[in-house]
Amino acid sequence: MIDKCPFFCISIAMVLLISGRTAPARAGRLEDIETEIRSSSSTHDWSSSSAYSCRDYDDLGFLDLLFQTRCYQPYPYYFTESSLDPPEKQFSVSGGFNYLYDTRGDLDGYQGELIVGTPIGKIGGDFTRFRENLKPGHDYLNLYYIDYRFGFDLPGFTLDLGGGYAGLTGDHSYGGASFFLATQIWPLNPLGIDLMLRGSSINNTSVGDYRIGVSLAYHWGGIRIGYRYLNFENSPDIHGPEFGVRFWL
Repeated sequence: MIDKCPFFCISIAMVLLISGRTAPARAGRLEDIETEIRSSSSTHDWSSSSAYSCRDYDDLGFLDLLFQTRCYQPYPYYFTESSLDPPEKQFSVSGGFNYLYDTRGDLDGYQGELIVGTPIGKIGGDFTRFRENLKPGHDYLNLYYIDYRFGFDLPGFTLDLGGGYAGLTGDHSYGGASFFLATQIWPLNPLGIDLMLRGSSINNTSVGDYRIGVSLAYHWGGIRIGYRYLNFENSPDIHGPEFGVRFWL
C-alpha cells in the first residue's frame, strides 16, 4: 500500500490535468468561475471517514493523539469492547462517490474521494467534475485536492486537520494551497454525521468548500446524503444536495 500511494497520487494528478484540457469554452456559470480565478488580483490567502485507533487513550496526551502510530478497526463505527473484537490493522482505506445537484438546476457534479490511512497520517485525494447544461451542449470544470491529514480518533469521534494542493482545470489549469478541518461522529451505531470545512487559495482567489452529511453504514459500506456549498470569490456559487455511497477497508 505504501509503495503504491505515491504512484497513485501522481497518476490522479496527471489524469485530472489531461482531462481538464478537453473542456469546451462556452458562456455559463462555470466559465464565469474560471474567468474570475484566471484574472483574480486578490491578495487573500487562506492559511472522511476513518477507523478508530486501538491505542489506550488514558495514557496519551494531546500531541500523542495527533501523532500516535495508528492501529485501525475494520469498521468506522466499531467501538464496542468485546472478546470478539475483529483484528486490528496498521492501514486503512476509505472513500466515497457523491452526486451533487445544484439548486438552480443548471449544473451538477460528480465527486470521488479516496483516503489511505498509514501509521504516520492519512493521504487523501478528492476530485469533482462539474457539468453545466448549456444550449447547445455542456461546459465542464474540474476541482480537485491532494491532502496530507493528521488528527486523532476516539470512540465514536474522529477529527482530522490537514492541507495540501488545490487545483482547478477548465480551458486552463490553476493551483494553490488548501487547508481543511474534517470531523465524523457516530452518535448511534451505525448512523454517522460528517462535517468538512475547507479553504483554498487558487490563483489568489479564495474558494470555500463546505460539506455536511449523514451516513448509514453496514460493515464495509454505506449510503450517504448531505449538502455541499462551494463559494467562489466574486463568482457564482455552487450548492445543493449530495447523494452517494461510502466504503471502508
